[in-house]
Amino acid sequence: MDIELQEIRDFIASIPPFDRLPEEYLGHLTRAIAIRYIRRGKSMPPDSDKPPELYILRQGAVTLHSSEGNLVGMLGEGDICTSFCSHGEATGFTVKVTEDTLVYVIPCSTLTEIVKDHPTVESFFRQTSAQRLKQAVTTQQQESAVNSSLMSTTVEDVISGGVVSVDLKATIGDAARVMTDNGVSSVLITERGRPVGIITDRDLRKRCLAAGLSRQESVREIMTTGMLHVNSNASAFDALMIMTRKHIHHLPVIDDEQLKGMLTTTDLIRHEGRNSVYLSSSIRKAESLGSLVEMSRMLPELQMQLINMGGSAEHVGKAITAVTGAITRRLIEMAEEKFGPPPVPYAWIAGGSQARFEQSSHSDQDNALIISDEMTSEHEAWFESLANFVCDGLNDCGYIYCPGDAMASNPKWRQPRKVWAGYFESWINTPEPMA
Repeated sequence: MDIELQEIRDFIASIPPFDRLPEEYLGHLTRAIAIRYIRRGKSMPPDSDKPPELYILRQGAVTLHSSEGNLVGMLGEGDICTSFCSHGEATGFTVKVTEDTLVYVIPCSTLTEIVKDHPTVESFFRQTSAQRLKQAVTTQQQESAVNSSLMSTTVEDVISGGVVSVDLKATIGDAARVMTDNGVSSVLITERGRPVGIITDRDLRKRCLAAGLSRQESVREIMTTGMLHVNSNASAFDALMIMTRKHIHHLPVIDDEQLKGMLTTTDLIRHEGRNSVYLSSSIRKAESLGSLVEMSRMLPELQMQLINMGGSAEHVGKAITAVTGAITRRLIEMAEEKFGPPPVPYAWIAGGSQARFEQSSHSDQDNALIISDEMTSEHEAWFESLANFVCDGLNDCGYIYCPGDAMASNPKWRQPRKVWAGYFESWINTPEPMA
């Protein structure tokens, strides 16, 4: 390539989206370019009878005007005038040359042929400017959604306000009044100063009002015991992972058996903006498989953000696995909405890297179904449909099918509890390498 072509090639290579093309394709593009000089006051394209062409401004300036004559854009050195190659955009636009301008020109048909093997570059020219703007905004939102500083933040730095609690001897009505007076969504239950339970807004609605329970009853009747908790020096990221995996919104903060505060998802979101809690929450609200697939595309960005912020392999694995769990649960819910309620109880089992909390954005899936022994042959079709729907959905979301076929879609791993008991007995008593 001579010096003049090399200069054109270097200039083109610095301009998005051509900066994404390999060297070979940049060479093809450079050799297909014509150089044209357009005087100030002229319009583009200079010859309206020619086939559509793409214009890359090397020097000079042009303005874009709507059919009403309104100024809608200005282009200068290094900008690309895509109006004549973008489907549906050229109509109604006028491009005026406001300075003597040197442009590199390539027929749109030739451009399409050169970049056809590079979808991201090709789509740039198929989109209108409005569509490209929308895509840029979406990308920025996705980066914001997965950006996080929680790994360098302690729980103590995140929690807000003091501890709101009532004694174990209090009534449900007492607890409700304390929550209302303090404007909080949960209250800790204590006995001699030590936390023994928690009541949330949801508990009041579900376990008291919906159940017709008197507010004069003891808080014992509706409180949740056996609470998970963290200490104030714990990483806020670890606390976020606990809350995401367990689908809880309140986490007591306890140091040396003494209650220090209550961490809520509101605290995390207020501190962080958008994070994997937000992503998991969005996944739970997804209305279609297409929405889940779109959200799953954020996983590589989430992984890279965590790595760039110094996240350990353990942190990254926990974050990706938490989102995987949310996607799997939503797929199961969608399957039940589609095929109806399960004929007998069952448990969906996650295995492999998901079970170890070691997933990455490109992990395969390993899963199984343990079904109640009440299952009959008439129920097999329902569970087969469930398994295929979830496994296919996970594959669409980027969790590829297990190469070893260790999935619920394989009848071997979709069995009643008694069959699984036999599997485990065999694996324990007469183990083989595959066990």
